[in-house]
Amino acid sequence: MRRGELIEMITRALGRRQVIWFGTRAEDAISLSDLPGFDWSFALQGHQGSRMAGGSVALEDFTGRRVDLDTYDIDEHLLDDEVGRFRLSMLRALSRPSCVLPYRATTFLSSIGFSSSDRCRILGMFRGHQEAFEHKPWMEMAVAELDIPRIKWRYVADNDQMQASSMLEEGPVMLRQSRSTGGVGLRRVEQVEDLPEEWTYGEEAFLSVAPFVDGGLPVNVGAVIWDHGVTLHPGSVQLIGVEGCTPRPFGFCGNDFARFLDLDESVIDAIEDSTRAVGALLHSLGFRGAFGVDFLIKDNVPLFMEVNPRFQGSTHLSARIAREADESCLLLDHIGALLGLPVPAPVRLFELSRWEGRRSHLVFHSLESSPARIDPRQLTRALIGIPALIDVDQLTSTELWTEPGGVVLRAVFSDSISADGFQIIDEVASVASGARGAVRIQEFEIPSLEGIR
Repeated sequence: MRRGELIEMITRALGRRQVIWFGTRAEDAISLSDLPGFDWSFALQGHQGSRMAGGSVALEDFTGRRVDLDTYDIDEHLLDDEVGRFRLSMLRALSRPSCVLPYRATTFLSSIGFSSSDRCRILGMFRGHQEAFEHKPWMEMAVAELDIPRIKWRYVADNDQMQASSMLEEGPVMLRQSRSTGGVGLRRVEQVEDLPEEWTYGEEAFLSVAPFVDGGLPVNVGAVIWDHGVTLHPGSVQLIGVEGCTPRPFGFCGNDFARFLDLDESVIDAIEDSTRAVGALLHSLGFRGAFGVDFLIKDNVPLFMEVNPRFQGSTHLSARIAREADESCLLLDHIGALLGLPVPAPVRLFELSRWEGRRSHLVFHSLESSPARIDPRQLTRALIGIPALIDVDQLTSTELWTEPGGVVLRAVFSDSISADGFQIIDEVASVASGARGAVRIQEFEIPSLEGIR
């Protein structure tokens, strides 16, 4: 659907309500700047600048810490003083009729929504409902009934690790926790003797185990579930475990939408078929709004990996590409779906993935082993020397303690930067490796308790 047409429909449906973004990264919603009434941004990190009619507020401004977004959960810090002040700022913004667009469901936001229900509408799922969709084994067992190509995980109890040991006879395996994001909780094991050391023990007392697929191409597709259909958005190659960009072997580092264009049309059609099948399943289970599906392409067959029942790290650039093409984006579609608007006519994934503009983005995380004050300027200057660079955002600050794995910056490029999703082109790789050693200016030191006791 053309962008202006959906914006008009949304504006009529909103009436006098303002729109507020509540997300992990403020900049992820910048593409909504042409939506009337988009007045406030509340996020864990980053800002949208002075263009917001209301304001842009970040939790890190209260805490002085840039957290690792793949491990931090605001719901585990609800009683923190800084979170309380952040909540108060948001409640003040909700003094007038509002709709809140969340990156993902949280108890923090659900509580605010209930206590402000006379004037606030949450355009997202209730946390208790969405938690079920975030449980990977539960979703995988449901997807298995669809009979689509997939990674076949086995669920192995802590006290039955011999199952995993027998799988190692056929080659390396992957271990995975039931709830994780951004590559957290993924481990590759190659030898039986390494299994006890790599096994993690949690409340569920089991891990997911699958054969390691060597040479697969990781891809991602974003989509939105409406009351009566599913809309798809441009696909991308996932950037995973890029050296110099993340401390995690399988850590998320960005998306290459330009590289997705090189896939055969038949492969893209197969990805679309599987994504629509997964979307229909989610719809039948009561899910509404934005979601994503990860695949691993092996021998031209897209193998289903997992569902992400929320916006994703790819949303930022997907929405930017859509806006540049004057088309509806994931964010607008999500708002329309949650407002109960009619679903737009379907567009083939092959066609919409060829919207104007070849784009990719790369996320640089802190590689330090402890919190540190990081100056991103040298890295930024080095990136500016790359002709394909369009811009950078999500820059950390020397006023913040950036935790291990925290975002240092995100860079957007005008072309593909990776062939396989795990390695980036030499021009960018040299910057990633060459600028890392000079960004730390001060390490975090825990104050001594000597003399206080």
